Amino acid sequence: MEVLAGRLPWLRWSILAGLALVALLFVANVAASPALLRDAQFPIYLLVLVVLVAFYLALTLWCTARPILTAALWWGILCGLVTGLGWLLEIGAGNLAVGQTWQLIPSFGGTLLALRLTPLAGATGVLATHTVRGGLIAGTWCGMVSGLIGCLALLALPRLFLVTLQQDAQTIAEFGRSGAPDLVTYIVGDYSAAAIAHLGLGLLLGLVLGALGAVIGAGVVRGTSHQSALSPEERI
Repeated sequence: MEVLAGRLPWLRWSILAGLALVALLFVANVAASPALLRDAQFPIYLLVLVVLVAFYLALTLWCTARPILTAALWWGILCGLVTGLGWLLEIGAGNLAVGQTWQLIPSFGGTLLALRLTPLAGATGVLATHTVRGGLIAGTWCGMVSGLIGCLALLALPRLFLVTLQQDAQTIAEFGRSGAPDLVTYIVGDYSAAAIAHLGLGLLLGLVLGALGAVIGAGVVRGTSHQSALSPEERI
């Protein structure tokens, strides 16, 4: 009952809406390119997507049902939104500005931003809650939010910029080796697979880098507590 009732409806419904949008875009992409259903690897990608969505759903319901984690979740979603912006820069520049001289700046800059903010979420989660669990939750939440943003961006690209993607020389070359029935099916399938991978990457980075940040934050908290316990003479 506690999980169903929840204490953080805004945070909860934001993630649930994102997951629903992922499902809708995935179904829309498959409906637009039904040849994907004949791909031998399609059941595998579908299974991975279902498992990842189930993990996201379970973590969302569990985390948002515990008011003690509120501060950690807020730091996680804040860092996750900025991290997601970094992934948007990387995805946009990497796929829509191929061959441009300035492409590497937002591409690598966005990736660097994402990799730095996830451990920061873990550290701030510990500082906000004074528990390692708070840091782990903040880092994981950051990864979930940013993973959803990146996943949605990759699912939407073929629908919004199909003409541009069809003109990319590397995409055309890869299509020739893919065995896909047509270029559009190849693009939609490739970006759908990348979106699923990004959903998993966000969760993985949230867990790993969030844990690293939590360890750093715990060290800062211990050091601060130790300094506070010393007398003025001992601090010198």
